[in-house]
Amino acid sequence: MVGAWDATGTNGFKIVDTSSSITIWLVTLGVSMKSRSFLCTLTVSALSILSVSCGSNAKASRGPAGGSQICPTLSGGPTGLAPLASPSQLAYQRTELTAFIHFGMATFDGTEQGNMSVDQPSLFNPTSLDATTVAQWVSALKAAGIGQAMLVAKHSTGFCLWPTATTSFSVKSSPWMDGQGDVVKLFTDAMHAAGLKVAFYLAPWDQSYPSSKADYEAFFKAQLTELLTNYGPVHEIEFDGFNAPTSNVDWTSVFALARQLQPDILVWAGPEIVNTGAVPNLQWIGNEGGMASRTTSSLDTRNCGNGNTWCPYECNTSDRTPNWFWHPNQSTMSLGSLQSVYFNSVGMNCTLIFNVPPTTTGQFDPADVDLLQQFGTWYSTLYQTNLLKGQPVNADSTWASAGFDAGKAVDGDVCTYWAAAGGTTAGRLEVAPASPVTFNVLSIREPIELGERVTQYHVEIKQNGAWNPTPLTTSGAKIQGTVIGQRQLWQLNSTTAEAIALVIDSAKDVPAIAEFSVMNGPGVSTLDAGPITGNDGTLCPLPATALITDFTFAPPDGGTTDTTGVHFGTYGSLSGGEYVYPAAIISDVSQSNWHISGTVGTYSGFGLYFDGCNRVDASKYKGISFKISGSMGGNQLTFGVATLNDSIASGWINTHGGNSTDPGRCIPASGSGQYTEQGCSTPTKTIPVTSAEAVVNVLWSDFAGGAPEASVLTPAEITGISWTLPWSGGTPYPVDIVIDDLSFIP
Repeated sequence: MVGAWDATGTNGFKIVDTSSSITIWLVTLGVSMKSRSFLCTLTVSALSILSVSCGSNAKASRGPAGGSQICPTLSGGPTGLAPLASPSQLAYQRTELTAFIHFGMATFDGTEQGNMSVDQPSLFNPTSLDATTVAQWVSALKAAGIGQAMLVAKHSTGFCLWPTATTSFSVKSSPWMDGQGDVVKLFTDAMHAAGLKVAFYLAPWDQSYPSSKADYEAFFKAQLTELLTNYGPVHEIEFDGFNAPTSNVDWTSVFALARQLQPDILVWAGPEIVNTGAVPNLQWIGNEGGMASRTTSSLDTRNCGNGNTWCPYECNTSDRTPNWFWHPNQSTMSLGSLQSVYFNSVGMNCTLIFNVPPTTTGQFDPADVDLLQQFGTWYSTLYQTNLLKGQPVNADSTWASAGFDAGKAVDGDVCTYWAAAGGTTAGRLEVAPASPVTFNVLSIREPIELGERVTQYHVEIKQNGAWNPTPLTTSGAKIQGTVIGQRQLWQLNSTTAEAIALVIDSAKDVPAIAEFSVMNGPGVSTLDAGPITGNDGTLCPLPATALITDFTFAPPDGGTTDTTGVHFGTYGSLSGGEYVYPAAIISDVSQSNWHISGTVGTYSGFGLYFDGCNRVDASKYKGISFKISGSMGGNQLTFGVATLNDSIASGWINTHGGNSTDPGRCIPASGSGQYTEQGCSTPTKTIPVTSAEAVVNVLWSDFAGGAPEASVLTPAEITGISWTLPWSGGTPYPVDIVIDDLSFIP
């Protein structure tokens, strides 16, 4: 039996009993979408259709990672520990993998936030965008294991991808499809047909209307109403906090309208909006590198109103970090980097939203399609064999009622679980396979319908007849933590064990474990660094040997395009460049140094990116040196480095916490915990900033694992260096910084 919204225009929900070829229409003609309920149940015993859930409560295919199913309540088990997740939040967390699709004016004007001097509807003219193209988007995403996708229906330019009645600045005024096109409809039709969940991004910042006008709230609500009434069920709506209007919009009422129009929708909002008092259902992880930590918890509501609510985290990143829109001459993320992002988001109790932007033709870049295919193959292979499934298991205590025995933690069903005896707040599960198992990935899941219960746990393995209470991960960290939640994934070097134990050291109430499994996964791959070509097409030598002096490149290939006189070129060029964000921060490299000035309103930073022959082989150097002086709020910066062989977003490297699996992951300040899990729980490499010029030397040995020197097979080429400014906390502060004499320490 299959249920789906009709994509042909009929206003209803079609239920098909595939076993008896019977089709039923729940017709809602004449009923406004505002009045419809997307959560419905139909019982037809004669057709053996036991239930049909319309909307976010629908049981989805479990797939390799368990799907997005809602588990039935098991009678007789432990009671839930408040705060608890809503059915929509449960489905969202179990989806685990979602996608972002940035497409709009910025795709065509070469910017990220638009260029209003040239942005006109006539600019939007994708040459190959039609229903077939969008179906190909969805097919590529689904093949990667993605269960939900979010379309940017309107970004900050204000250009709308649907023929809105609120403004002429939309597809209806563009030459695409002679003004008769509707990207949102193409997207939602394809998503519903594929059985994937729909989400929308609707930018609060609007440079066209603009969003500073006194009546913007009514304008914005009208757009929101169109999106949530004309395109079927929508599972998530995102309101970005960047430059969001807060004095002229009552965001609490906006959230209420979204929930009125779509009762099961999840609202995500940026901190700037949440700080007005509006409470969302999902929250931002705090970085754009797709990085959670071992302490990421749905009970930590720092970006969700600080209340006693359940609020899952969403980890966002782009395949072209730090950019979200497609631009020419950009390379996509490597498979190894995406795998690492997966372990550091989904594997740390955070739902991943991965951005894949269409090109100016409207099609996905072939490199992105290839990446999604590679990841999908790896992802399905990872979960193909649970080596603990059905193996002998014992617990030191068990819940009195039947159905909660230790075997439920290794039965491969996330909807069943082991529960310890009533009144206990600790427990031990021991799995002793019939023969030793060899594995490199370990997965632990709680039945989150009962809340987050465990507060401290660790894993032990038995080898040669003796228990090892402190097995280590690939980065040398102990397998221990304070949060389990939806999923914790741990990567180990290939390990053979006679038995494996999960020890719950403490819990807020009776411990319960839905899944304890190990897999011999295919591992995290690395991408060969070469060959690389310069701007003129000349093959660069490997390893790269670019020299940077006073912010001027000296290309090593002798090419004629890159010259010593180019100060990093223009943003997006193969020669590399300097960048700042947001636009309120000014970058000046005209005086043989780098002068950063302006006002930090929200999240800001600056950095350098190295492309083409200007990538730097980290294995040839010990570290980085630079001079810095100036003034800023907080008087300290966070410094980071991105390499070709890791997944570090150049702007957000230092926000990573938890188990590190790749070079360059954590930058603990100092101390004995420098190379351990504990050392990376709050990873920072802070750079003091004073009016007196100071020399800063950052050695690779300051990085967890002594990275980013390189792997043996391929040089770890540095692709970016970042300085992240402290968040303003809502109170803007001035910045005036000078960096000079940047060099690599031989």
